[in-house]
Amino acid sequence: MLAPLAFVAPVPVIAAFGLVWGFAVIADSGLFSTMLSDEVDARYVGTALAAQTAAGFLLTVVTIQLVPVVAGHLGWQWAFLVLVPGPVAGVLALRAYRRGVSPGTAAL
Repeated sequence: MLAPLAFVAPVPVIAAFGLVWGFAVIADSGLFSTMLSDEVDARYVGTALAAQTAAGFLLTVVTIQLVPVVAGHLGWQWAFLVLVPGPVAGVLALRAYRRGVSPGTAAL
């Protein structure tokens, strides 16, 4: 959500922003895999991790295709806002998980 502000910031701020973003994106992957491994029946851990990885790659492909299209219409400054729903949905799902509610039945 802060990406539009980075476009008007000095280069060192943009570099710091990119580094934090990059580290955060990489760091959460292991956490999600560990949580999935802990929660899924041991017989299906491999299948669940494969499905999670496939879904992650699918979302990556979609966003790689979508962001430039949005940039063509709104400009690069605003294009990365397309990515905001993903983390928001993730936070809502994790909150539902902490409450013991199945994400498919959680009221959003």
